[in-house]
Amino acid sequence: METEEITKLVDGIYKNILDKFNPGARQMINAGKAYLKALHGAAAASRLYVDAITKLARQSQQGTWGGSADIGSALMQIVEVYKEIQAQQMNILKAFYVDLLVPLETNLEKDTKVVQSEQKRFLQQHKQRSETYSKAAATMKKQRKKQRNSSKTGIAMDKELKSMQILEEERSKLDAFCEQSLKNAMTQERRRYGFVLERQCSLAKHYLAYHSAGHSLYQSHLDNWQDVAKTREFLPSSVENMFANKLTQVSFWAENSGGGNGDSPKLDDDRVSLASQLRKTKSVDASCLDMRAMGDMPSPPMHHHPLTRAKSDFNLTASTNSLTHEITTPERRPKSMAVPDTSTWDTPLARALYAYLSSGENQLSFLEGDVIALMGERNKGWQFGENLRTQCSGWFPLAYTEPFIDDTATSASSPTHRRPEESGPSPGGGSGGPSGVVGGANGGGFGSPSGAGPAAHLRRPIRFGDTLALRNHNTQLQESNVGGGAGFRVGPPSGPAPTVPKVGPGNGSGGSGT
Repeated sequence: METEEITKLVDGIYKNILDKFNPGARQMINAGKAYLKALHGAAAASRLYVDAITKLARQSQQGTWGGSADIGSALMQIVEVYKEIQAQQMNILKAFYVDLLVPLETNLEKDTKVVQSEQKRFLQQHKQRSETYSKAAATMKKQRKKQRNSSKTGIAMDKELKSMQILEEERSKLDAFCEQSLKNAMTQERRRYGFVLERQCSLAKHYLAYHSAGHSLYQSHLDNWQDVAKTREFLPSSVENMFANKLTQVSFWAENSGGGNGDSPKLDDDRVSLASQLRKTKSVDASCLDMRAMGDMPSPPMHHHPLTRAKSDFNLTASTNSLTHEITTPERRPKSMAVPDTSTWDTPLARALYAYLSSGENQLSFLEGDVIALMGERNKGWQFGENLRTQCSGWFPLAYTEPFIDDTATSASSPTHRRPEESGPSPGGGSGGPSGVVGGANGGGFGSPSGAGPAAHLRRPIRFGDTLALRNHNTQLQESNVGGGAGFRVGPPSGPAPTVPKVGPGNGSGGSGT
């Protein structure tokens, strides 16, 4: 390769370092600083996220009776894994700054001057060696020109050989210098790109440790977490055993309660304790009359003596659905104030035209055909009364009832009210069923249930995490609509019910009817 070509290559390499590598490295440093800042922001957000998970985990561990303790423990394990991964991530951020950005920026600040001085020194040395070679070549030409004009002598021959020898030496020196300069320039260029690669490899080691730690941590715990997550619909066995132990200590049957043994005070304490633990924020009237249980339970037996109230079969069965109310209620309740003495049977009665489910406290629930004893005066369309079938009292809307006169009360020896099942079919030819809703149309066919009225209280919210449809209530509505036909009664008005007054029947004028 000619000397001139080598010189151009060397000069081009130095220019590439100054014009391409240094600006590219500077751009990478600026981008790395921005990336590092974003990583620090992400790490701060990650710490807040982990703190939020920690709070949820502690709340889960401190849940009622430890029902979610295993889920809380799994969440705490996830938090510990996240914290270990965050520690590895902080090592990456430190290495990113210390091992990559700082050395590269420090070398880049000095590199421009170093490359410029190397290029300048190469050009100066190349110029000197080129001039020396040019002088030797000029001397050689002079010697040859003199030999042509004069005869060759021994002294002239020696001078010519000496000049040729000097020329060859200078040429070899110039070629060696150019070759060495090219190697040095290429080495300088390779060294700079290799430095970037070396810093990236050092950073990659930290990334490898980061991902390896995360992989091992997740692999050792993920299966257990998934097993716990699959049991989210079921209570832990320890809680189930606790329920079993608690419930077996409570006697719901008269023959198990033991009439007057020494364990009754302890049993009452257990009942009160369990009731306080299981107390829910729900209406007492609604817990006393569960509409779903009413449609399935048999009627209580008829009594042919005055209305003395004993514990009914319905209340015994409903205790499993409303444990709080039944546990705290004595086995024998006092005589209803809505039913007067047998000698003075003047209490006005009303019969339910439609089923009604209480939607708040101090409200009365009933099924279609139930007989209600009225108490006090009505207040803004509401009346206080007692359902003679369920022996529960409360406020109810008068629009759902009609006046009722029991003929058997004057002819029979005792004022015992007949149940709707004994007095024949209810008006309209059908009942609301377990859902307590009467639907359909007057002219027969399939009626569409209305979204308002009493039926609106039976719709259940979708559980957290599920996508199942509301199927129980809709299925019951469809079955009642298909099985009835033209005999169904039109439902009550769909307008909103008035606000229940907060006063009791005693605030009225007394026992006057509607």
